Amino acid sequence: MIYFTSDQHLGHPAIIPMQNRSFQDVEDMNRTIINNYNSVVHKDDIVYILGDICHRSTVEKANDLISELKGRKILITGNHDKKYDERLFEGIYDFKTVSLHVFKL
Repeated sequence: MIYFTSDQHLGHPAIIPMQNRSFQDVEDMNRTIINNYNSVVHKDDIVYILGDICHRSTVEKANDLISELKGRKILITGNHDKKYDERLFEGIYDFKTVSLHVFKL
């Protein structure tokens, strides 16, 4: 399966009130987002992350959070992304074109 997601803002406490996210704190938000993601994505699924996976975290903490996410992750960097551990991703790009073909069965 192929998935697309963006703007998780893991580790970013200010995003909770800013976007009216219904979490008690940043740890609750991180855990819920990771659990929800992992309940859908399997280890061989491809996930295009369209920027801003983490914000306001150290690179080490961000890498720890990202490592918990299942799937073959491809990051198209957003304005809040840092130099994450490249081994966590199949690829990291500033820009990428993807062509998908839909077939009716």
